[in-house]
Amino acid sequence: MTGTPQGASGAAAPAAPSKAAARKAGAASVAAGEERVGSVRLTARLREKCMQLLDTIAALKDSTGRKVAELFVELPSKRELPEYYQV
Repeated sequence: MTGTPQGASGAAAPAAPSKAAARKAGAASVAAGEERVGSVRLTARLREKCMQLLDTIAALKDSTGRKVAELFVELPSKRELPEYYQV
């Protein structure tokens, strides 16, 4: 018996595709004008909707007129707010 896996016919089983080959095959299946972000196919329409959502969130103001999203744009310093970095 050898160390190579064999099928019922005695022939060597096909090797599983590598992760790089799988990524390349996935990229080839994306249509022109589209891209992949992780496992999501990002169309021009979806990209536009996401950008509209981000613009809306960035423009959102609280009752005092302050933009809410500005609090999340820059991380606080570890010196000023050490509890933010505690798990």
